[in-house]
Amino acid sequence: MDTSADERHPSDSDADCSDWVLVTLPPNSSPDHAPPPPSTDGESTDSEADVSIDENDPWIVAFNARVARALIEFAPQPTLPQSQLYNGKNRPPLWRFGYAFELDVAFEYAVRHKLRMLPGIDKAAEVPTFEEVLAQEGRSAGGMTATALVIMAKHLSKKCGFFLETTRTLSVGRELKFVAYLWSNYDYNERIRLCRNYDLVLHILDKAFKPFPGAVAEPFWYIDVDNDCLLASSLPSTDSGSTDSESTDSETDTPKEPDPWLEAFNARVARALIKFAPQPTLPQSQLYNGKNRPPLWRFGYAFDLDVAFEYAVRHKLRMLPGIDKAAEVPTFEEVLAQEGKMASGMTMTALEIMAEDLSDKCDFLLDTSRTLSMGPELKFVAYLWSNYDYNVRIKLCRNYDLVLHILDKAFKPFPGAVAEPFWYIDVDNDCLEI
Repeated sequence: MDTSADERHPSDSDADCSDWVLVTLPPNSSPDHAPPPPSTDGESTDSEADVSIDENDPWIVAFNARVARALIEFAPQPTLPQSQLYNGKNRPPLWRFGYAFELDVAFEYAVRHKLRMLPGIDKAAEVPTFEEVLAQEGRSAGGMTATALVIMAKHLSKKCGFFLETTRTLSVGRELKFVAYLWSNYDYNERIRLCRNYDLVLHILDKAFKPFPGAVAEPFWYIDVDNDCLLASSLPSTDSGSTDSESTDSETDTPKEPDPWLEAFNARVARALIKFAPQPTLPQSQLYNGKNRPPLWRFGYAFDLDVAFEYAVRHKLRMLPGIDKAAEVPTFEEVLAQEGKMASGMTMTALEIMAEDLSDKCDFLLDTSRTLSMGPELKFVAYLWSNYDYNVRIKLCRNYDLVLHILDKAFKPFPGAVAEPFWYIDVDNDCLEI
């Protein structure tokens, strides 16, 4: 049974990232986490070299074919059935309700509305608008578009009087790559209470996205790419009607053909990991100063997605509350004992709960992001800041060495985690396409 427009907004307590801006390592830090050394002009020039993209590249062709298949299974929906809404017991995949747009739309929006860039190190300097930067320097990729994404979300949130966030969704090529969303199918109960005038918010957003050909000016439910839906969509169906013996035969007697898409994808990732390898420190050319446009890096601890689930079980953390507020919320350990390991919604919930628990322990807000990896390894990063928000975030970190000590100790028990901090490239740079 489908839900109505204002019923289909389950909840998602994603950390508030409204203070994104910049990053490097803090002053007076320990020798193990010293500030990044200055770089030469040659370093920054090399990192900004233009690289053409061949649309006929076998990897891109195979990737688009893979996405097209996943889009059939996870197509955008005007409404979601009740089975896809989190109720405290089920584990649906993660969907976001909002407005889809190409990444370029964020930049076009910032120019159209004469929005200003993020402030640089010199607080006395006037912050230029995107329009002024465009006129002076031309269109820059990487950091410029990532900044526009953050600024657009903030601007729309102020207009709506309601906090909006952005995430990535399925797309072929660059189209409809991001979603400015109001809520997910995991946090409706929390988020809807904060939306004082739902119809007005939709009217504002309809009007805001209507001028841009690369945006969809009406809301839909979009699958979040953090479900690994590209991999899930390629798995054999369990509803094919085959018997146990048939499935056993297919698993044991039939050799698996190598997947050309996965092989090409892993080769592409391997090349990107050489160019964007994790770094203990960053050169000054990679730190945002109000004028440059470096790619987006995150400073923190990398881990497999399964680590979030293992952490939640180990620390006896509780699931998100369901619709019945009087019902006791089970721990991940209890759910594991009753139902076994659940994929998709369960692991994504664990990711959120782990970030909240670590933030409480550190007395410092942490967030999570995806980074490059071969397969599922080191797929996410629990980060303190990025190379775009150091000036803002470091002031909030009252005891940097203690925070690192807590996080070192927290990730040390897990083989799928790196128990020391590095700078990791954020996948939202489209670094696989570079």
